[in-house]
Amino acid sequence: MKKILFFLVFLLNACLYLSAQNVGIGTTTPNSSALLDVSSTTKGILLPRLSTDQRNTIVNPAVGLTIFNTDDQCTDIYDGSNWIEIVA
Repeated sequence: MKKILFFLVFLLNACLYLSAQNVGIGTTTPNSSALLDVSSTTKGILLPRLSTDQRNTIVNPAVGLTIFNTDDQCTDIYDGSNWIEIVA
C-alpha cells in the first residue's frame, strides 16, 4: 500500500512539474510567457506548405492555424470561419 501511495504522489508531482514548463529551442532560458520560445540569429521557422486544395481538406481547422499557401505564395491563417490571406 505504501508503494502505491508513494508512486501516486510521485506521479502527481511529476505531472505538475512538467505541465508548468515551457520549451526553448536555441535558448536555455525560454521566456516564461511563451509555451515555445525559438531563438536564432541565422535561421527561421518553416511553416507547413500546402496548396489551396490541400488546405481546404483540413477537417475542423483550429482558430489560428497557420500554413504557407504554395498557390498564392502567402501565409494563410484560419479565423474560425474563413482562411485569411496575409499578403506581405
